[in-house]
Amino acid sequence: MRVKILDVPVRENVELFLEILRMSKQRAIPSEKIFEAWLNRDTGQLLFAEEDASRFLAKKQWKPVDISYRYDPEQGEIAFLIEERQMPLKGFQCDDLTPFALNVIRSTMKKLNDISVNLKGPSNLETKMAVLFKLTIDMGASVQDRNVLIDAWHHVDRIEAEALLFDQPIGTYLFRRDPFSKILQEQLCVQHGKEIKCITLTFSQPNNKISDLTLVHDEKGWQQYNDDPSLSNVTYQDLQDLLALWKDLLKIPLSHSR
Repeated sequence: MRVKILDVPVRENVELFLEILRMSKQRAIPSEKIFEAWLNRDTGQLLFAEEDASRFLAKKQWKPVDISYRYDPEQGEIAFLIEERQMPLKGFQCDDLTPFALNVIRSTMKKLNDISVNLKGPSNLETKMAVLFKLTIDMGASVQDRNVLIDAWHHVDRIEAEALLFDQPIGTYLFRRDPFSKILQEQLCVQHGKEIKCITLTFSQPNNKISDLTLVHDEKGWQQYNDDPSLSNVTYQDLQDLLALWKDLLKIPLSHSR
């Protein structure tokens, strides 16, 4: 079974969870299993850390969550869930996530459940899990898209972005979400009737000038927003290809480690 996931952050979350699922394979497959994970509040990235995770607890951008599956023998379906690890009554809290992160994790869980619904074969857990273990995810967009978005994503407003870029080399850039991109995303989703993401690319130029570009992503790929809500601008499947258009302006992504 092959599944294509073009949204890079979602695809890598799904691939990572499927790999964890394969590693946990047992002779007798339980009807319910919980996996402890960490969710990045800014990017929606999932981590399944086997080592001492105390270093994440000290960082506000990471939150502990449980990713689980539950098999319903009557319906013959596997449901995937995400819950707060430290909440007595479970559930999931969304208001501590950025809109970008919320979209990523929501799309991740939806994709996992869509895959489950489309599993072929007899309605028993062993057969369905056997298909999941062999599932192949088509790469679609470049894996580098995921890396640069996570590494250079900052949950900051315009003033904070300017402060971050002020003493950086000319051509340093970061990704964020400003009020315009948030409103634009809501409008485009309604207008086109599909999931569309808008993000802000902020970069430094000579003479201490800081500039913004608005980028749009849908199932076709990436494009620069040019004030045309019909989104008829040229689309690039990989974010790296779009960024290459401004190679003279965009030289260094501002990662969290810098």
